[in-house]
Amino acid sequence: MQQKETLSGTVDRIIFQSAENGFSVFILQINSNSSTTVCGYLPAITAGEQVQLSGSWTVHPKFGKQFQADDCTKTVPTSLVGLKKYLGSGLIKGIWLYTICYINKKRVSSNTCDYFK
Repeated sequence: MQQKETLSGTVDRIIFQSAENGFSVFILQINSNSSTTVCGYLPAITAGEQVQLSGSWTVHPKFGKQFQADDCTKTVPTSLVGLKKYLGSGLIKGIWLYTICYINKKRVSSNTCDYFK
């Protein structure tokens, strides 16, 4: 039996997502230097969302090492970079690129993320 692990990070980009059965393949940005491919039957996710995943590592014969997620929990962005990506993803209607530029100009502190909890 494979050992269960937990990964946390930001959904960088969606490679594939099935509306019929929820199967998704996406790139998870774990930190500034590390990312990995994640696959599994998960709720609808969008680039920019922060997630915590549980599952195990597998090796696909064609696509190589992947994290097979069994469970996905969406979390609130905890960094300024994550906040900008989240706001720029289109998940919240009415938030435009102008808002992200405003955040950049004002150099909002990282505790701004607390307002979204």
